[in-house]
Amino acid sequence: LSWIEESPKKLNFEKVSSNFYRISGEVSEGEGVLVQESFHSGWTARTVNSKQETVNKLKILKDPLGFMVIEPKGAGELTIILRHGTVWQVYFGWLITALTIGILIFKGVRTLRKRNAE
Repeated sequence: LSWIEESPKKLNFEKVSSNFYRISGEVSEGEGVLVQESFHSGWTARTVNSKQETVNKLKILKDPLGFMVIEPKGAGELTIILRHGTVWQVYFGWLITALTIGILIFKGVRTLRKRNAE
């Protein structure tokens, strides 16, 4: 592990927010970028140009320790935007919650109407 952490090349790592990082610097051909943040399918990585326009979407792999390894396409200077977005499972959870609340309200109103009718 020391060969990763003691690399002569250092990248600038800027934490913009808890789900948005900007990584910039120089990488060699075939070199990966290790990010010591837990891997999750909600993370996306892309390289951007000086106008912050997407150039390439990048592959993110899970390393043996559960961190992220980003595979840049090619060598040279680059800026990587790393973002975490909401995954479909969260939306599905919100839908189930909304349906449950709706059913509870419907049952409650129906029960109150039955009591008032008696």
